[in-house]
Amino acid sequence: MRTTSPLLATLALSLLLPACDRGEPGPVPGPKSAKADAKPPAKSDAKPDAKPDAKASAKADAKADAKAEADGREPRGKADDPAAEKAIAAFAASRDATPVVVDAKPGTPEWFVQGLEAFRAGNIDPIVANFAPDITWDAVGSPLEKPSVGKAAVMARWEDLLIAIPDMKLHARRIFHHGDLVVMQVVLTGTHLGNFRGIAATEKPVGTEVLAFIWHDAATGKAQRVRVVYDEATILAQMGKMAGKLEGMPTPPIPDVPTGAPELIGGDEDAAAVKLLTALNGAGKKRWKQCSTKLCTAGFVQHDARTATDLGTPEAHAASHDAFFTAFPNMSHTVEDVTSFGPGWAVVFSRAKGTQKGPLGPLVATKKAVDLGVAELVRIEDGKVAESWRYDNGLELLAALGVFTAPTVPAAEPAEAEPAKAEPAKAEPAKAEPAKPE
Repeated sequence: MRTTSPLLATLALSLLLPACDRGEPGPVPGPKSAKADAKPPAKSDAKPDAKPDAKASAKADAKADAKAEADGREPRGKADDPAAEKAIAAFAASRDATPVVVDAKPGTPEWFVQGLEAFRAGNIDPIVANFAPDITWDAVGSPLEKPSVGKAAVMARWEDLLIAIPDMKLHARRIFHHGDLVVMQVVLTGTHLGNFRGIAATEKPVGTEVLAFIWHDAATGKAQRVRVVYDEATILAQMGKMAGKLEGMPTPPIPDVPTGAPELIGGDEDAAAVKLLTALNGAGKKRWKQCSTKLCTAGFVQHDARTATDLGTPEAHAASHDAFFTAFPNMSHTVEDVTSFGPGWAVVFSRAKGTQKGPLGPLVATKKAVDLGVAELVRIEDGKVAESWRYDNGLELLAALGVFTAPTVPAAEPAEAEPAKAEPAKAEPAKAEPAKPE
């Protein structure tokens, strides 16, 4: 299993320093693809409708979107340029002839297993059908994608992503569940075949690790709040679009795709696990000392997805810790939420705040403050941290340090529904004047 490194240090340093030489990643298989298109056209080479029904569009307003859902239809994406049209046509052609049945109870881990299988077969409908009308979607730390509120706005974001990567696949390693929360440890793969946040198609394979939090309504199973944490800097680097001081840096490898069914892990809240994660993430500069002396096992391993390497020795952990706090000597973590899945697993989300006062790879001290979202998945043995996977958005760090500037692209907001045409007023028949007596 591969993911980002412990104290944000490995993420930052692996982003800016050479990665382990693993060779160029091979092309990503893309047998079937996905796009927010409710039904495939009759012919695989057909283009999207020239005049899509505004009430069935992914960019329709909330009222139109609700009507489409009530009618049993999902909004359809709009192609706004030739590359997008080509990508949508490729998506339509790749749909699986035999639909994947999704009949598990919504909100359960079994439902997500089936939903991801349907998605990989080119059918996004079961997933978007399970978005609540008031769903919120937050791609943590993204300078390219602001949080979206409401199903129509979330669908517009999905439309953008699926036009850019129409053969996108999501492969779950593990699915955790507790109460109304499901957490998925997922590998995203695909090919950059359409416009991505203003970046023209490069036809290059892309892939990264994702940690997705889904809070759902316990009664209906509808997804109400989604938080996804992944490294957009990896995606842009794989597209060959990291410029300036980062140009020429090694391309992060595409993660290994898990095979077989994902591991399903659940359990009741464990107070000791919550206390352990809160203490470790709140230790700040003393994190490694706390880890090495009492909070982590002797063989504690931290996984790094960008370089496909692991930190597994005390020397490696100490070097990573020291390098990071040289760059950010006042960095602190504030824990926002912790959830355990029994005593063996837990996930924590925190904010890391500090100022770059020292060198970070090729970057001299910028004296700029950062405020970063950080998620960590942890496996616990005998009350100590034995293994962890860290997720954050490198693009958030680079933007805060002034190394990356987001392109000027109009926000993907739901389009206004077309106003109804006023019916011409009908002329009232003239009233007959009463006849005057002679």
